[in-house]
Amino acid sequence: MRFRPAISLFLIAGLLALRFMTPAQEPKAENQSKELKSTVFIGRLKDFGTRNWRPSVYVDEAELARSQNGRYLAAKIDAGKHTLRAEDPQFSVQMDLKPRECYFFRVELATGFWKAHGRLVSVTPEQGVLDLKRLEPIDSSHVKDTLKVADTTQAPALAAACSAKLSNDTPASTAPSTPTTPPQPGITSTPPPPISR
Repeated sequence: MRFRPAISLFLIAGLLALRFMTPAQEPKAENQSKELKSTVFIGRLKDFGTRNWRPSVYVDEAELARSQNGRYLAAKIDAGKHTLRAEDPQFSVQMDLKPRECYFFRVELATGFWKAHGRLVSVTPEQGVLDLKRLEPIDSSHVKDTLKVADTTQAPALAAACSAKLSNDTPASTAPSTPTTPPQPGITSTPPPPISR
């Protein structure tokens, strides 16, 4: 009988400790899920002749957005195997996206007899960064999946982060430097005469 207040106090302290520990673990789980995402950029170069065509782009058959002439979209996609495509399913790209990596694609329009078809092509990271410098972020009115596609304020920050990551990952030139020998007294170097044919 004497131990009931002590047991009750012990149980209350235990429950309070559990209550305060749970919120501290939630951000950690959220941060881990963010780390498991890949950044995907899909650009469309400016083309006056096809400016009115807006082919949709998909990830695993879920529509991300409708591509815009001279714009790009940046999307955070869960790492793992995915199928990306534009309107033309013959040009689907199947990739195993790695966490915290950046991937670059371009929507190209192939004009057919009746209408243009959008197809998705993969580009090198170097080409993708160059494309992004010439493009604007996609207008929010063309975005279909707002949970994955970054808005116009977030997209440039993602592009800058991937550009910086690419420049940090690119190894410095390892070409050996050409040794220069100091000129010796009395010896002058003259270029060889041109070869005439």
